[in-house]
Parts: sequence; structure tokens; C-alpha cells
Amino acid sequence: MIMALTNSTKTKRQVIQNTEDIRKTAGVDDRIFRRIGGNRATQQSRLGDSRRAVTTQGAPASDRITANLYNVGTGIADAGEITVYCNISNGSLLSEAAPLLFTDTDITVYQSVWTDGATTEIRWFCSTNFDTDKSCVCTDP
Repeated sequence: MIMALTNSTKTKRQVIQNTEDIRKTAGVDDRIFRRIGGNRATQQSRLGDSRRAVTTQGAPASDRITANLYNVGTGIADAGEITVYCNISNGSLLSEAAPLLFTDTDITVYQSVWTDGATTEIRWFCSTNFDTDKSCVCTDP
């Protein structure tokens, strides 16, 4: 029992240390890792938490799409409009990637810290991986 408690405490300390190291290495302000608040779109989310959203447009000729977050309490897509960044293999345009997104497509999104070295911000990302190597012809229903 004492051994298990010691390992658990040691693991927690290591996780805390690793988190601190990541923050320092990325140059991310400590406030970014705290609970996010301030507007309706992010009010009920924390970094890494998954949320459901519905697209407000068809697949654009870019790597991002607008969507409305579903309200956690009601399940209605009225929790605010967000920009969702998408990972696209073999290309950079959602309009040429599969699975093809249409208006009112449900997607799963999550928040993550993004940095280009000079700028650090919190962004919404789609959990779906897109690929431009289509094996089907997709049309709007």
C-alpha cells in the first residue's frame, strides 16, 4: 500500500513537472492553461475537451471552416460561432478533401494551443483527419 501511494505521488509530481516544462518550452503564458472564459463560445470548455459543433457552410477552399458549437446544457447549436482548423493530408483545401463537409454537418472539435513561434493562441480544431486522396466522387446531398 505504501509503495502504491509513493508511485502515485511520484507520477503526479512528474506530470506536473512535464506540464511546467512544456509551458516554458512553448513560451506559453500560464494563463492559457487555466480554464478559458470570457465569451459564450469558450465559456464551458477547457483545453483538450471535445465538443460537438455543426458547420455553417460547405467545404471552403481553405483549411478552416465556420461552425456553431452545441450548447452543453441544451444540446442546441447556439453556443457561439467558431472558426475550426482542419488537418488535411496531401493538400490544404477542404473543398478538395474527403470526407467532404456540407452545411449542417455535425463535427467533433477540441481546443488546443497553437503557436508559430511568434504568436501563441488558442484555436478550435476538428478531430477528423481529412485527405485529398479521394476514392469517391462526393456531391452535396
